[in-house]
Amino acid sequence: ENNGFVLAAIKTGMKLGKADYEATTFGFAEMNKGVLLLEAAKTANAQQFGDLPDSLVQQEKTLQKKQSSLTAKLVEKRPEVEKDSLRSVLNGINQEIDVFTNMLKSKFPKYAALKYGNKTVTAKEIQAQLDDKTALLEYMIGDSVIYVFYVDKKQVKLTPIYLSNKVLNEKIKALHSTLSDYKLAVKEPVVSYRKYTENAFWFYENLIAPALKSAKGINKLIIVSDGELGHLPFEAFLTKSAPQKETDYNELSYLFNDYSISYNYAATLWKASKEAPKNKNNGQLLAMASNYEFKIDSSKMTQEQSLRASLNPLPAAREEIEALKEHFNGFFAFDKAASEKNFKEKAGNYAVIHLAMHGLLDNKNPILSSLAFTEDGDSLENNFLHAYEISKMKLNADLVILSACETGFGRFDKGNGIASLAQAFAYAGAPAMIVSLWQVNDFATSEIMKNLYQNLAKGMKKDEALRQAKLDYIKKVGGIGVHPAFWSPFILMGNTDCLLYTSDAADE
Repeated sequence: ENNGFVLAAIKTGMKLGKADYEATTFGFAEMNKGVLLLEAAKTANAQQFGDLPDSLVQQEKTLQKKQSSLTAKLVEKRPEVEKDSLRSVLNGINQEIDVFTNMLKSKFPKYAALKYGNKTVTAKEIQAQLDDKTALLEYMIGDSVIYVFYVDKKQVKLTPIYLSNKVLNEKIKALHSTLSDYKLAVKEPVVSYRKYTENAFWFYENLIAPALKSAKGINKLIIVSDGELGHLPFEAFLTKSAPQKETDYNELSYLFNDYSISYNYAATLWKASKEAPKNKNNGQLLAMASNYEFKIDSSKMTQEQSLRASLNPLPAAREEIEALKEHFNGFFAFDKAASEKNFKEKAGNYAVIHLAMHGLLDNKNPILSSLAFTEDGDSLENNFLHAYEISKMKLNADLVILSACETGFGRFDKGNGIASLAQAFAYAGAPAMIVSLWQVNDFATSEIMKNLYQNLAKGMKKDEALRQAKLDYIKKVGGIGVHPAFWSPFILMGNTDCLLYTSDAADE
């Protein structure tokens, strides 16, 4: 419902064409960017996050119902006198809601941040936070049109792209399935090359190029995508049509050759991550690799334990963490040490959290999405760390990396399941995350992660560090390993600032 209202408001704004209509309609689009965890707040589930009493939940629902009903009546055709009367009542309800919201903000701050924290950002506020070389692209997808907002320091532009939702979703599916199909890349390289290059150029030509027409001197993009577009790494779009007879992936014109790219679920969340106070931590790394091979007596297994026993082992996860151990200080956990209890006890002290384990995504109830730690027989913790548990933690990390997570397309489909985990970490205080868009390749992951950490240690910004890690990987491996299936699944969400690696730097 909300989506339809927002799309209609944008369409009306464009028709009227008043001064600043782009900035106004951007505000509408931003109102609609309900991340799944924020959506969860509209149900009683939010009580788990903010310990809100039932009586207040009921009071909030009643006020919102009155507000919605009056707003709907104002849209209908009525005599102006009647509308004036309705406006007067609506003003009274809005004032009541303001008083109620302020009370929640002071007495139940976590709940209020979750529920109301995403409604206020304006295009001007975003512009104030952008530097001269960065632009934000925000997408809103309708049935037959996609609205793309281009925001940089100096201008806000709105570009409608007339394209059916059906065609768009077919294209997304085609590109995602080609990118995530390692077998096709290796066994049928010509078919894989053709499918990938055609679709990757189509996305640039249709969804990026029209929006970047007004871009001058921009070399960084923040992408706020919408719907199934969140399944795609924009880095792998092609800015030029690829020669159809070659299969040399080194020579292709990837979008990330020209831009560092980061992502967010909403411009408001990006702004919040920019403004978040610098975390105080020990400047060290907490890294854990789960092991799913510990056996428990199957007759005594809980449903969750049998689910864990069915997960594929991640042999490269251990090697990945071992490699990090050689270069960085911190706490490195394997086997039974990689437990939920250990993580909860230690996570609040570290600058970077790196988890090499499966993620289980629950699209029906996103706050139940979880990370699968090693079974250690603990009677209090089940070793599935759920999104709602993460959100209650107090992290001081500058970056969380979910490596080798099983964010396969089936689970990822229909509403960005990973959003629940990413948002939970953001809510717990992590301003940036690196997540994967499909099941990642072991070798490529370990190479890219090694490069990434070296770049971060040199003081590079997070988006540039990830971009350079991928570029270095491409230069090094050659052959079929350069196929974007191997290097493009990892994306950076949130704050791009460089890490403050020493405690001295954190105190400045």
